[in-house]
Amino acid sequence: MVTGYGGREWWTVSVDLPAGATHLRWSSSADVTSQGRGVYVDKIHAMDQDGMLFSGEGADAGRVVASGWSVSHT
Repeated sequence: MVTGYGGREWWTVSVDLPAGATHLRWSSSADVTSQGRGVYVDKIHAMDQDGMLFSGEGADAGRVVASGWSVSHT
């Protein structure tokens, strides 16, 4: 879980996934004290000890399913 206010700066977040994981789900929620633009997700990378398994950029970009999210054009 990531929580807090980043001062409108990009945060780098990483997580260890269980062996055999094939899907990731990102969700975002806010409480009544939250204000601002919400969450942007970019530069998604999945790696193992041998190197890159997935990159949200380039050829893998089409594999990202943004269900309930909107594409940002800013």
